Amino acid sequence: MKNVIAAEANFISPLIVNKTYFPISLSSGQTSFSITNDGTAAAPCRLSFTPINDVMTMEISGLTKEPIRMTKIMRGDNVTIDGINKKIQINGLDAYSQFEGWEFPKLQPCENTITMTAADDMALIELEFQPRYI
Repeated sequence: MKNVIAAEANFISPLIVNKTYFPISLSSGQTSFSITNDGTAAAPCRLSFTPINDVMTMEISGLTKEPIRMTKIMRGDNVTIDGINKKIQINGLDAYSQFEGWEFPKLQPCENTITMTAADDMALIELEFQPRYI
C-alpha cells in the first residue's frame, strides 16, 4: 500500500509546481529561445503571445513533432495555444479554424529550443508548464 501512496504523491506533486516564464523577450532578429523542463517526462505547456503587427502566418517549432501554424492573427490579439487544457484561443474565444497542427504543445525533458517565425512582431511571449515526473 505504501507504493500506491508514493505513486499518488508523485502524480499530485507536479500539479503544485507551476513554472511560468513571463515575459520572454527576443532581441531584434532573434527567432528562438530555450526553456528547460526539469521533469523526467514530457510536460504539456501553454504558449501565449500578443503580436504588435498583423501576422498572416506564424510557424512555431520545437513544441511538437511537426511545426504548429497559426493564421490571420491581428495586432493586439492575445493568442493561446494551450496543451494543458487542449484549447486554441484568440482573445478568449475558440480559434481552432486558425490552427494547423497534429498535436498540442509539450516540453520534452531537458532543454527545449522553441522557434517562432514573425517573432520580431511579438510584444509578449509567455510559456507556462508543470514539470512531470515518472
